[in-house]
Amino acid sequence: YSAVNAGVALDKSISGTTMTVRTKCKFFTDFPAGTDYRLALYVVEDQLVAEQNTQTGKVANYTHRNLLRTGSSATYKGDPINNKGAIALNQEFDKDIQITLDPSWTTANLKVIAVIYDATASGLPTVVNSNMVK
Repeated sequence: YSAVNAGVALDKSISGTTMTVRTKCKFFTDFPAGTDYRLALYVVEDQLVAEQNTQTGKVANYTHRNLLRTGSSATYKGDPINNKGAIALNQEFDKDIQITLDPSWTTANLKVIAVIYDATASGLPTVVNSNMVK
């Protein structure tokens, strides 16, 4: 068990081929300047029925679960939350993010997964917390 340092709340809406995701990241402890917290959003499609190749052959109508469709950033780590500035106890960061959707996706089956990363250290970032909205 480790302490929860931050959390993320999110909500989504879709208009045409644009998804707007409203996010609120809240920090439950102080962090000094120089820390690099990031927020990544991943759009997944659930219940996609399509052919699936297996080791024993093909399955014609396989139901794929939570297929990754797109993300909110050019990298998997997402975009900076605090721009390496100091973070105060209970500080909140609100951001609306627009994501372009492919018209062939079934919008009713889209979910958004939000992940807060601590990318301060070199190498792979650490997952701080995550959340999902259907």
